Amino acid sequence: MDPSRFDSELDRRLASQARPTPMIDESTSALLVNLAEVAARGQRRRLRYLSVASLLVCGVLAVPTAAIASSVFGAQTGTFNAEEDGSAPDEAQDLLTPGPEGAPGAEWIDMGSSDLNGYIASVAPRDLPLPDGVTWDDVLDGFFSRFSQSEYLASNSPGGEGVKAESVVIDTMLENEARRAWLRAWFAAYDTGDDGRMKAIGAVLERSVDWPAEQATSRGAYAEQTREWMRMIGGGDYAAAQAYAQFYDWTELWDGNDRGELSGGILAGSLTAQSPDETP
Repeated sequence: MDPSRFDSELDRRLASQARPTPMIDESTSALLVNLAEVAARGQRRRLRYLSVASLLVCGVLAVPTAAIASSVFGAQTGTFNAEEDGSAPDEAQDLLTPGPEGAPGAEWIDMGSSDLNGYIASVAPRDLPLPDGVTWDDVLDGFFSRFSQSEYLASNSPGGEGVKAESVVIDTMLENEARRAWLRAWFAAYDTGDDGRMKAIGAVLERSVDWPAEQATSRGAYAEQTREWMRMIGGGDYAAAQAYAQFYDWTELWDGNDRGELSGGILAGSLTAQSPDETP
């Protein structure tokens, strides 16, 4: 099994979700005209946010600052993909018809915005589970220590400017950071021979196949193979765990040994977790 086949598929999916400002065709332009009222409502909402912020500065209105901070960021363009039924999300000021790889209802985010990091922190999926002793603040600290906005821009646009990505791209990045934390905890359990802990972590990783951003981007592609991969990890398969770390380029967890053939075999469905009565 040639693992480059799966690398190409992953590259194609990621590239389709991080591209320069999209062109709006004639049919979409007509749809925008029909949704002018939605755009106007969005404009009025934005003005209301600004009015509330002004009152806060003057000390007139007592509103939790977190509520205001999560409302508006410069990185948010107000341009959304239409929902699956063609309707506009409530927050939409402009509307696009997503292509076959697009995520319905996703907002387009300006990846060059000066407040991108603030936006990313505001959408952290804090309802997703993390290992004991790990908080989303810890996860975000790790993410920002590795994420380079300038490198992202340079890799997605020759000029490094004008790059917009669907919000689901950021959601996926953050979900992967949670998986990274769980795999780190798995290796700690492996080092101490804690089979029960490894099995429990494998179960969490298996359920992560159904996390929202993963579902929105993969649309079920390789879902069963990935669940099987997580079952292998839960069963204490060190090589499978290392292949997973290599697949996502989590260099601090990967031991440097190439296991591309193993991950390719798993994704092809030709390798599965051993049943209890099989001998390793």
